[in-house]
Amino acid sequence: INIANYEILHKFDCSSFVGIVLDESSNVQITNNNILNNVEEDIPRRRVYGIYIKYSDGNLIANNNIEGSYAGIYMEESSDNEITNITLSNNNINIYLKDVNDDNNCNNVIEDVFGDNNNQILYYNEEVNLENLNVDELILCDADNSEVNDIIAKNLFILRTDNSDFSNIQVDNSEIGIYVENSNNNIIISSQITNNKEYGIHLETSSNNEIIENYIEVYFDENLNRNKGYGIELETSNNNLITDNLIESNLHGLVIRESSGNEIRDNEIRDNENDLMVSPYENEHCDNIIEDNSGTDNKPILYYNEQVNLEN
Repeated sequence: INIANYEILHKFDCSSFVGIVLDESSNVQITNNNILNNVEEDIPRRRVYGIYIKYSDGNLIANNNIEGSYAGIYMEESSDNEITNITLSNNNINIYLKDVNDDNNCNNVIEDVFGDNNNQILYYNEEVNLENLNVDELILCDADNSEVNDIIAKNLFILRTDNSDFSNIQVDNSEIGIYVENSNNNIIISSQITNNKEYGIHLETSSNNEIIENYIEVYFDENLNRNKGYGIELETSNNNLITDNLIESNLHGLVIRESSGNEIRDNEIRDNENDLMVSPYENEHCDNIIEDNSGTDNKPILYYNEQVNLEN
């Protein structure tokens, strides 16, 4: 199947959210198309996609221009696809990989792809050492034992990547900041994550990571006259260390969702609408150590997971 030389103009309505969909599709070529999602600024783009790829392998996406979506290209549980010579602009996230549940899902080629301000989108699925780069997005997928230092990026994806170090990362004015999924034994240290709409750092199904000495401030929504987004969120992620971070001016400073065995200590979590939120699904999700953290107005954040008597 070839889809080529079309101009797809997407007006927002309740019946149509995607320019082109590949669902359980193989050997499709999508080339030389212009996909423009014409969404008004005051209408949420949360489910608007330029090209949506799910459970699809062995496809070619080349020489396309994609503008104005929540995600320009969204790919989930798909492998052996080639994405090349793409221009993406004015999307909340230019390339969004999610639910990468198998190393084979990292076996894609993404090259010669450019985002906003003609900055590169870089994708690696093997060990890499990077430093002193300014990119639109950086995606590591099955790139174990990598070293990443002094990087400026709109979004950083760490997917199925273990035993890697990330230091002095600057992520500003993005949608999801640093997104960590199915990745273990990594260190994120001495980084600045600011003005992101959904998350500063999000860990999902990721364990034994260390988040140390970072500054995290999410986005202020002038229309709502409030901060929005989460500073750090742990979702189904266990045995992580979060220490010596400054997390301020978010909707929720630190969120622990269905996660246990995490150690949260010596953080300054202040001026958020909720400094700390714990959302357990089972009793074992209360088994976290949260101590020596200060909140708004330098008041202590107290957390107990056993019987306690308090007064004064």
